[in-house]
Amino acid sequence: MKAKFRLLLMGLSLLSILLLSSPMPEVKAAVQDPPEAGLLRGNPEGVVSTNIPFEWIDGNSYTDSKPLAGTTYSFSFSKPKDITGYYFNASNSTRLKMYSKDQLLVSITGNATTKSSYTSADYKSVTHVEVVDTAASNSAFVSEIDLKGTDSIVTEEPVITPPSQTGDSSLIIYLVSGLTRQYELNSKEIANFLGWYNQGGISGSEFYIFDRNATSSDYASQKDYIAYDKIEMFEVNKKK
Repeated sequence: MKAKFRLLLMGLSLLSILLLSSPMPEVKAAVQDPPEAGLLRGNPEGVVSTNIPFEWIDGNSYTDSKPLAGTTYSFSFSKPKDITGYYFNASNSTRLKMYSKDQLLVSITGNATTKSSYTSADYKSVTHVEVVDTAASNSAFVSEIDLKGTDSIVTEEPVITPPSQTGDSSLIIYLVSGLTRQYELNSKEIANFLGWYNQGGISGSEFYIFDRNATSSDYASQKDYIAYDKIEMFEVNKKK
C-alpha cells in the first residue's frame, strides 16, 4: 500500500514538473469590434501588403492568424503617411514596427486588448510597416492591425535651371555681410555654380572656389572661397 502511495506521489510530482516547464499559450482577452476602418483594413488601394493574412485586416477581432517564424509580414505605402493612431490586437510576443525609409521610428508590443479605439500616436513620413514574431513558437497570434493617419506633406525643393551653354555671363553674389562679389564666367562655369548651390552646397565642399586674376605681382593666383551659408542672394546677367 505504501509503495503504491509513493508511486502516486512520484507521478503527481512528475506531472507538476512537466506542467511548470511547458510554455503556457497566450490567451486572448475578450475583445470588442475594432474602431472604424483606417489605412490598412481590407488592403485598400495605395497599400502593398506582403504575406499579410486577411484575418489581420478584416475588421473582426474575433478572427486571428498565427505569424510564422522567419516570415516577413509588411505593409508599404505608395505615399508616406503621418500616423496619428494605431490598433494592434496581438499577443505580446509580436511587434509592430514603423519605418521612414530605412529608419526605424517605433517598435510597438502587441496587446490582447479589449479596446475598440485607436491608441494615439505621432509618427511622421511612415513609408512601411512590419509585423515580427519574437517568440518563434506556436503561441503567438495577431487578430487585427490598423493605422490612422494622412498623407505626409512633402516640400519640394525649387529647381534652378542652368542658363544656356553659349555666351558669357556675370555672376553677382550678395553676401549676408553686405559685401558684393562679381565674377565674369562662361555658361559652363555658371552651370557648375548653380549645381553646387542647388544641392545646398554639399557637393564636395561648403565653399565654392572662384579663381580670379591676381591683383599683385606677389601672387601667382588668387582664389575667393564663398561659403554657402554666407550667400544672401545672387543674380546671373547674361551678356548680349
